[in-house]
Amino acid sequence: MTNKHFVFVSGLPRSGSTLLQNILAQNPRHYVTPTSGIIDILVNIRNQWTQNSAFKALPPKQSEELLHNVLRYALEGYFAHTDKQVCFDKSRGWLEYMEMAAAIVGTQDKVKCLVTVRDLRDVCASFEKLYRVSSALSQIPQEQGDQTLKMKTAIGRLDVFLGNQQIVGRSYVAICDALTRGWAKQMLFIDYDKLTSKPKQTMQQVYAFIEQEPFEHDFKAVR
Repeated sequence: MTNKHFVFVSGLPRSGSTLLQNILAQNPRHYVTPTSGIIDILVNIRNQWTQNSAFKALPPKQSEELLHNVLRYALEGYFAHTDKQVCFDKSRGWLEYMEMAAAIVGTQDKVKCLVTVRDLRDVCASFEKLYRVSSALSQIPQEQGDQTLKMKTAIGRLDVFLGNQQIVGRSYVAICDALTRGWAKQMLFIDYDKLTSKPKQTMQQVYAFIEQEPFEHDFKAVR
């Protein structure tokens, strides 16, 4: 295994995770992803493993050890193309699978998750703005099926986006549930307004949290 340091980036949509990743990318020691799908692959590996009759026949401890190694090497392999030491993987799914993250990195205390947040009213307003810009020439998935009528009005769209199975509601529930499950110490909340108004102080908190040497970022040159 390599000595890469993994940091997970999650949180609410439209809350600055892309901005945060772009800032972090200025550090030559960092590798950052756009929205990543590796968590989905890892979950599928876990699920298929537990359903496979050959692995079921193994002693439980041996099976768990092997699965742990496979998950770890899968994540390692995902970042094998870069020699950068600190890898930031962005996915809202990580908060739902913090236990898996702990199994991969070794212990709960080693899990570091940056959680971007924003006033829910601003998040929903951002989605509504996007909808109004794009609705003339395209259809979003929420406009199909049972949600079609609700998506006809601004209030209805708000109700849809905040649903537990929709992008805003599910992300909010995931944050709350991660806290309920006892992951608060492994989560650093990064408020969108503070990130944009006080980026230097925010990034100082980030470096202290991930236990890495500070870096002098150029906030006027963020892509």
